[in-house]
Amino acid sequence: LCVHLDPALVGEVIDGASVCDDGVGCTIDSCNAETMACEHTPDPALCTDAYPCTNDSCDPDEGCQSVADNTLCDDDIPCTVDACAPSEGGCTHTSSDAYCDDNDPCTADRCDVDLGCVHDIFVGDCDDGNPCTKDDVCVSGVCLGVTNNCSDGNLCTKDTCVPGVGCTHFFESA
Repeated sequence: LCVHLDPALVGEVIDGASVCDDGVGCTIDSCNAETMACEHTPDPALCTDAYPCTNDSCDPDEGCQSVADNTLCDDDIPCTVDACAPSEGGCTHTSSDAYCDDNDPCTADRCDVDLGCVHDIFVGDCDDGNPCTKDDVCVSGVCLGVTNNCSDGNLCTKDTCVPGVGCTHFFESA
């Protein structure tokens, strides 16, 4: 009940806010005049922690609660790992080149935190994935190889290249 507990004033009804203080900073404490019972109403507005990536709430027993929510940090750049890190001031956006692999051997793939995935033209050796070519190099962003004649130097074999397999050597009968 919302009555004074001081022995000198026992039974005297007083302002409930001071008698009903539950010590939880995010509750509004009051005394219900009809029931004479203390009420503790959670007010989440008292729990703003200034980090836009946290969900703030008031637990009537524990006080203010802040839970990091990574979805509130999405920067719409697919190659960044977005996280809520209140200890670092809020949202963080860490680039990850792994998200930018375009499977093109003639590009150097990287993540730019402002632009997203960037695929720089690469100049140099590459592998076009075709076992029937050799000496593959990147030319203007395209991996090109020289046709492999597959000669094994044996005049008794027919040398060919089978796509997906590579050089084969079949004995020819006379």
